[in-house]
Amino acid sequence: SGMPIWGATPTQKGVARAMADRAKGVEAVINLGDNFYITGVMSDSDPRVNTTFKDVYKGTAVPWLIIAGNHDHLGNVSAQMSYTNKSKLWYFPALYYNKIYHKEDVSVEFVMLDTVELCGNNVDVQTGKLWDVIREL
Repeated sequence: SGMPIWGATPTQKGVARAMADRAKGVEAVINLGDNFYITGVMSDSDPRVNTTFKDVYKGTAVPWLIIAGNHDHLGNVSAQMSYTNKSKLWYFPALYYNKIYHKEDVSVEFVMLDTVELCGNNVDVQTGKLWDVIREL
Protein backbone atom coordinates (compact mmCIF):
# COMPACT_ATOMS: atom_id res chain seq x y z
CA SER A 1 0.00 0.00 0.00
CA GLY A 2 1.03 3.61 -0.41
CA MET A 3 2.67 5.47 2.42
CA PRO A 4 1.95 9.05 3.43
CA ILE A 5 4.74 11.46 2.58
CA TRP A 6 7.42 11.00 5.18
CA GLY A 7 7.86 13.72 7.75
CA ALA A 8 6.93 12.32 11.17
CA THR A 9 3.40 13.66 10.86
CA PRO A 10 0.57 12.42 13.09
CA THR A 11 -0.86 10.62 10.04
CA GLN A 12 2.43 8.84 9.39
CA LYS A 13 2.72 7.80 13.02
CA GLY A 14 -0.84 6.43 12.94
CA VAL A 15 -0.04 4.41 9.83
CA ALA A 16 3.11 3.09 11.56
CA ARG A 17 1.07 1.93 14.58
CA ALA A 18 -1.47 0.21 12.33
CA MET A 19 1.34 -1.49 10.39
CA ALA A 20 2.91 -2.78 13.60
CA ASP A 21 -0.47 -4.15 14.76
CA ARG A 22 -1.04 -6.02 11.50
CA ALA A 23 2.49 -7.11 10.59
CA LYS A 24 2.05 -10.79 11.45
CA GLY A 25 2.89 -12.86 8.37
CA VAL A 26 4.16 -9.87 6.38
CA GLU A 27 7.50 -10.55 4.71
CA ALA A 28 8.45 -6.98 3.71
CA VAL A 29 7.29 -3.43 3.14
CA ILE A 30 7.91 -2.17 -0.39
CA ASN A 31 8.87 1.51 -0.34
CA LEU A 32 8.91 3.11 -3.77
CA GLY A 33 10.88 6.30 -3.24
CA ASP A 34 10.72 9.87 -2.00
CA ASN A 35 11.96 8.47 1.28
CA PHE A 36 12.98 11.86 2.67
CA TYR A 37 10.76 14.48 1.14
CA ILE A 38 11.58 17.15 -0.15
CA THR A 39 15.38 17.16 -0.49
CA GLY A 40 16.60 13.73 0.62
CA VAL A 41 19.29 13.36 3.29
CA MET A 42 22.98 14.20 3.23
CA SER A 43 24.41 11.35 5.34
CA ASP A 44 23.37 8.03 6.85
CA SER A 45 23.40 9.72 10.26
CA ASP A 46 21.21 12.62 9.18
CA PRO A 47 18.73 13.34 12.02
CA ARG A 48 15.85 12.92 9.54
CA VAL A 49 16.67 9.21 9.24
CA ASN A 50 15.69 8.85 12.90
CA THR A 51 12.76 11.28 13.01
CA THR A 52 11.02 10.03 9.86
CA PHE A 53 11.97 6.35 9.77
CA LYS A 54 13.73 4.73 12.73
CA ASP A 55 11.71 6.42 15.50
CA VAL A 56 8.41 6.15 13.60
CA TYR A 57 8.55 2.50 12.46
CA LYS A 58 10.26 1.05 15.55
CA GLY A 59 7.20 -1.05 16.42
CA THR A 60 7.71 -3.55 13.62
CA ALA A 61 10.43 -6.05 12.74
CA VAL A 62 9.38 -6.25 9.08
CA PRO A 63 12.17 -5.27 6.69
CA TRP A 64 11.65 -2.49 4.15
CA LEU A 65 12.79 -2.83 0.54
CA ILE A 66 13.81 0.70 -0.39
CA ILE A 67 14.44 2.48 -3.68
CA ALA A 68 15.15 6.17 -4.31
CA GLY A 69 12.69 8.67 -5.74
CA ASN A 70 13.35 11.96 -7.47
CA HIS A 71 13.33 13.92 -4.19
CA ASP A 72 15.96 11.58 -2.74
CA HIS A 73 18.28 12.54 -5.59
CA LEU A 74 18.24 16.13 -4.33
CA GLY A 75 20.28 14.79 -1.40
CA ASN A 76 22.79 11.95 -1.11
CA VAL A 77 21.29 8.66 -2.31
CA SER A 78 24.52 6.83 -1.44
CA ALA A 79 23.92 7.79 2.20
CA GLN A 80 20.53 6.07 2.08
CA MET A 81 22.16 2.95 0.63
CA SER A 82 24.82 3.12 3.36
CA TYR A 83 22.09 3.12 6.03
CA THR A 84 21.43 -0.51 4.99
CA ASN A 85 24.53 -1.38 7.04
CA LYS A 86 23.12 0.34 10.15
CA SER A 87 19.57 -1.00 10.20
CA LYS A 88 17.99 -4.45 10.13
CA LEU A 89 14.79 -2.92 8.74
CA TRP A 90 16.21 -0.76 5.93
CA TYR A 91 17.29 -2.69 2.79
CA PHE A 92 18.61 -0.49 -0.02
CA PRO A 93 21.81 -2.15 -1.30
CA ALA A 94 21.94 -0.53 -4.76
CA LEU A 95 20.12 1.72 -7.24
CA TYR A 96 18.66 -1.45 -8.75
CA TYR A 97 18.35 -4.90 -7.23
CA ASN A 98 15.99 -7.82 -6.89
CA LYS A 99 14.70 -9.73 -3.89
CA ILE A 100 12.89 -13.07 -4.00
CA TYR A 101 10.48 -14.30 -1.34
CA HIS A 102 9.24 -17.89 -1.09
CA LYS A 103 6.16 -19.02 0.78
CA GLU A 104 4.85 -22.55 0.48
CA ASP A 105 4.68 -23.23 -3.28
CA VAL A 106 4.77 -19.58 -4.41
CA SER A 107 7.75 -17.37 -5.19
CA VAL A 108 7.57 -13.64 -5.74
CA GLU A 109 10.42 -11.59 -7.14
CA PHE A 110 10.55 -7.84 -6.55
CA VAL A 111 12.72 -5.90 -8.97
CA MET A 112 13.60 -2.52 -7.53
CA LEU A 113 14.65 0.08 -10.11
CA ASP A 114 15.66 3.68 -9.60
CA THR A 115 13.69 5.22 -12.46
CA VAL A 116 15.42 8.57 -12.01
CA GLU A 117 18.59 6.82 -13.15
CA LEU A 118 16.70 4.86 -15.77
CA CYS A 119 14.95 7.85 -17.35
CA GLY A 120 17.95 10.13 -17.37
CA ASN A 121 16.64 12.77 -14.97
CA ASN A 122 19.86 12.85 -12.98
CA VAL A 123 23.10 14.64 -13.86
CA ASP A 124 25.31 11.55 -13.53
CA VAL A 125 23.18 8.96 -15.29
CA GLN A 126 24.69 5.56 -16.10
CA THR A 127 21.70 3.89 -17.73
CA GLY A 128 23.65 1.51 -19.98
CA LYS A 129 24.57 -0.82 -17.11
CA LEU A 130 21.05 -0.61 -15.68
CA TRP A 131 19.47 -1.69 -18.99
CA ASP A 132 21.91 -4.63 -19.13
CA VAL A 133 20.74 -5.78 -15.70
CA ILE A 134 17.08 -5.42 -16.68
CA ARG A 135 17.62 -7.53 -19.80
CA GLU A 136 19.23 -10.27 -17.70
CA LEU A 137 16.15 -10.48 -15.48
